[in-house]
Amino acid sequence: MTDYCAGKDLSLAIAAKMMLDEEEAKFYLAEIILAINYLHKEKILYRDLKPENVLIDLDGHIKLADFGLSKENIGDNDKTNTFCGSPACRL
Repeated sequence: MTDYCAGKDLSLAIAAKMMLDEEEAKFYLAEIILAINYLHKEKILYRDLKPENVLIDLDGHIKLADFGLSKENIGDNDKTNTFCGSPACRL
């Protein structure tokens, strides 16, 4: 279960301003790095990082969402073989 996050997601924050200023971008990036680092320490591989899955709470801090593609108990030398992502469009 995910905590209620009354803010917005990163894609909406970017769309509202058309671009984040440098300080906002650095802050969000730092928090994303800290979150990913924590997950790796817990042996969780998060595989769906995109602006829509970065939630911003009312205090301006981020939470990662949508762990449906994540893998647990992944060590430093472990590999996964499942496909993640969208297939490339061919015109």
